[in-house]
Amino acid sequence: MKTFIQYIQEASVTPIKSTPIDLQEAIKVIKKNCSDSLWMFESKTPIWRGEKQQDSILGKNGVAIINTTKSERKSQNTSNWYTLIIDNSPKYKNYPKRSQSLICTNTIETAKAFGSPMAIIPFNDAKIGVVNASDIWDKSIVLGDKRTYISDVNDYFDMLKEFGLSDTNWQSFIDFDKKLKTDKKFRNSVEKNVEGTPIESLLDDFVNKVLKMYDLGFELLTPKQYEKRPTTSRETEMWIGGEVVCLRENIFKTLCNEFKK
Repeated sequence: MKTFIQYIQEASVTPIKSTPIDLQEAIKVIKKNCSDSLWMFESKTPIWRGEKQQDSILGKNGVAIINTTKSERKSQNTSNWYTLIIDNSPKYKNYPKRSQSLICTNTIETAKAFGSPMAIIPFNDAKIGVVNASDIWDKSIVLGDKRTYISDVNDYFDMLKEFGLSDTNWQSFIDFDKKLKTDKKFRNSVEKNVEGTPIESLLDDFVNKVLKMYDLGFELLTPKQYEKRPTTSRETEMWIGGEVVCLRENIFKTLCNEFKK
């Protein structure tokens, strides 16, 4: 099973695009666009991201604005199946796309494992998907009559690549489902390939069963709603879509004094 350190370092297909700004401009932007996140400075509990490329992203002043929708992520250390499925699930239609989000955590300790910690301050209209587990890989999935993990299901999906299923193209799921229902020869070939595996249980209604499998108890919050999440809540991974202000750790601490009530 893959680990949190592997998934959080998912690569960007398009490099993260940022707009470095100076501290005074950052204060103006935060006051104007991040009023629902000011509590993060007051409580000293921002959202965190560990970033090895922090210097190039934040620039010399250690402050930048990122619009996550201008970049696209793809899983680097594993298949991209779960990102594709979550992005295309009606259950998560109002969530930010994972493929166009920053993967973050609510603890600085976790962030530090992946690089220099950046404080992430969302704009008021940003969206926050909360995994409600420290690691998305800890979320279990019911496949057939067994409970398993995302990493294991990824491996099963890999078995279907030779039949046209792609981890970068949702239409391939639609086409695969249709062929299973209309092409007997195709169906027999697939059944022979996956015989004895839990993936057999999906073949009768492939797309709907896959989507149901990925109903994983995520939570969608605005920055204001996120404030009401108890600070004592367990560690969680989250993904943020939209515009955010990113701050080097020492800059965040400086601004905590600036935004004191």
